[in-house]
Amino acid sequence: MYSKTFIICLCVCVGFATETSYFEILNDVQSKISVVPKLRSARMDVSQIFTQIGEALTLETFATFLSELEAKFGSEDNITICINNLTTIFTSALSGESWSLQVLDAFGKLQSGILMLDHASPGFYDECKSIGKNSLGEIPHNVTFVSQYCTLNVMGKMGSLPLQYSYGLCIPDTCSELDLDYIVYEALKLLPLNISLTPYVLCQKNHLEFDGKAVAAMVFAGFFVLLIMISTILDILMMWMGNNSMFETKSTSANGVPHYAHKISNEETPLLGSPTTNVAEINPKPGYLMKFFLAFSVYSNGKKLLSTKKTAGTLGAVNGVRVFSMSWVILGHVFAFGLGIIGDIGYYFPLVLKRRSYQAILNAFVSVDSFFVLSGLLVAYLLLKELRRNEGKKINWIAFIAKFYFHRYWSSKWIGGIIGTTFLFGSWVATGIISNYFKLPASQLEQLADQQSMGTHYFNEYYIKPYCRIGPYLMGILFGYLLYKTDCKLKMNKVLNVFIWMVAITLGCLIVYGLYDDINGTVHLSQNVKDLYNTTHRTVWGACVGWVVFACATGNGGFINTLLSWSFFTPLARLTYFAYLVHPILIYGYYYSLRTPLYIDDLTVAVVFTALMVFTYMAAFVLSLAFEAPMLGLEKIMFNRGTPIDKINAAPKSNHNEQ
Repeated sequence: MYSKTFIICLCVCVGFATETSYFEILNDVQSKISVVPKLRSARMDVSQIFTQIGEALTLETFATFLSELEAKFGSEDNITICINNLTTIFTSALSGESWSLQVLDAFGKLQSGILMLDHASPGFYDECKSIGKNSLGEIPHNVTFVSQYCTLNVMGKMGSLPLQYSYGLCIPDTCSELDLDYIVYEALKLLPLNISLTPYVLCQKNHLEFDGKAVAAMVFAGFFVLLIMISTILDILMMWMGNNSMFETKSTSANGVPHYAHKISNEETPLLGSPTTNVAEINPKPGYLMKFFLAFSVYSNGKKLLSTKKTAGTLGAVNGVRVFSMSWVILGHVFAFGLGIIGDIGYYFPLVLKRRSYQAILNAFVSVDSFFVLSGLLVAYLLLKELRRNEGKKINWIAFIAKFYFHRYWSSKWIGGIIGTTFLFGSWVATGIISNYFKLPASQLEQLADQQSMGTHYFNEYYIKPYCRIGPYLMGILFGYLLYKTDCKLKMNKVLNVFIWMVAITLGCLIVYGLYDDINGTVHLSQNVKDLYNTTHRTVWGACVGWVVFACATGNGGFINTLLSWSFFTPLARLTYFAYLVHPILIYGYYYSLRTPLYIDDLTVAVVFTALMVFTYMAAFVLSLAFEAPMLGLEKIMFNRGTPIDKINAAPKSNHNEQ
């Protein structure tokens, strides 16, 4: 039994996704998703493979395999030591020794759900790591190795059907990854399989190296923690001193010289004030060095981040759009990143494909474009507004432009219109040519015979290219200009207002839900239609989001404006930049720390999403206190805010997440 378990674990295991890049995760997910439509026809072939493996594995073949393998190498070779230790484990298990039984018990085993694409059997990680510590029996003195946890991955193809398996192994630490790769390669020759498999083994180090990069990171983090602590203490002390000054102004003499009296705190306080005391000496204005330290104060920065106050002229709806868009991004990533470790993907994914409601998750890619719209809108609106406010005044244009390009960039109505229109049409032409040349799908979830079209070409040639994604940003600039021209005041006919709202909602729903039949394979769009969708849908989405902000800002938003302008969204909107940066780390950290595959359903998605949303904004709050808020404070000190561009840079300060 144990010999079969060992050989099966060595030979029939597929690649658990260890890639970390966004593209590689999507590619792995697409590969698994592509299996779903072919699952029914492949089940018979998969069953035959496991039957062949079971018939081929016997104790005799396993013993012969190890002895022949050991005979190929000298007694001093590392791989020989590895083979000897593996032999020790199995012979001890056959003798009933508890420690070796625990080693084999920690191995991944064949389990239910293989035909549902449950191709990850990680075994019992904690049991493997605890052998010799809290095990059923101590390791004998003649055994010189300790256990290490490894993952055996095998990737292959059965016709056009990709096969991917992953099994956990509890292996002596005398076995290197190269040793195990060779053993697996030789073991595959024992199996009567008509498919090609590519195996590889990844082992976790028992002790991580504390290298120079780790030391530098710790020093950097420690420096910031110390700086923040000192700054916060100074801030609190200055506030306390200001609230508890010993002197207060009493009166002014005839010659204009102020007299001061001591605050009477107890019976021993002198009744006569000192005429030489100056208020400036009591509460001195902080100098540049003190301002530098105060910029890192948790107390002051925390009050600013959590404040719900809105200044006059604030586009309140922007906060709601930003928070909802960020939530949509996190929801899409919670679902997408989890597909690589879901144990019941063969059951759950076909189920959700049939539900139109899930298109909002499956086609959540446009949520990122909402941030491009907000970025362009705020830059255009605030820049034009500040230029009008300073019309006729002398402006130091060198300083103005330098500060502007330090933080944001853009400039004349006609020139800007010509440039914007040229960029928009150029983007459409370029996107259409790219989509047609590479035969790109309209969605990354489309079931394709050619996976290359979705993978390398879709992501590298289209998805991440700025000239294919500039449309929403240009729409933002357009609506920012309209807000400036109308001064956020536009009385619109109710019928026309409702009509535009209906058009915007309809177009938005078509973009998100319109690919339902294409994704499910019930309708096959022509390549020209796919090209049209890829060319225009992001720009149209940008126009829809731009209209929402414009309508709400000009008093034509109704209850939608009330919702989006809710003060609760104000502090959350300030945190979206770091929320965007930190949420993938938290999602990866949760998913890849799981000891077993994740079996998912609607409730699980809801719970995981809610928890990760909370932790994301908690982490974003801490990081904003430590980095973003202090940097904005230092920028204010450096540039002595007061020029027109300062207010432009200040207003959308958490707006960089659109990048």
